[in-house]
Amino acid sequence: MKNLGHILNRNYKSKNSSYSGNRRSYNDKNGETFDFLDLVKSWRTIIGPTLSKVTVPLKITAKSLTILTAHPAFSQQLSQMEEQIKKNIFSKYPSLNPKIKRIYFQTSPNHFNQEQDTSSNFDPDSYK
Repeated sequence: MKNLGHILNRNYKSKNSSYSGNRRSYNDKNGETFDFLDLVKSWRTIIGPTLSKVTVPLKITAKSLTILTAHPAFSQQLSQMEEQIKKNIFSKYPSLNPKIKRIYFQTSPNHFNQEQDTSSNFDPDSYK
């Protein structure tokens, strides 16, 4: 019987991309590697400290980036800043230039409320 660690560390490959459970990145057809978690981690420098509290990149699919926002007003304002956001992303990650042609915004206030609730109620000493 295989243990869980062995299964999680296995490399999964398909025709067009490869996924490694440890790296959480993919290789596209041209062999370029991009790690989506790097985009999430550097989101504060891309979008700014104020907007990073109410937005988060969600996914890249079909040459579009979906960004989750806390309120429809943020979605409206950011849609007017789409070209500037893409410019900031491409300056940090040039390999994304052909992969992102459009930015879509999705509103989910519950996501940001839950994030605030869990961070404010977390007490590491309670798990000892």
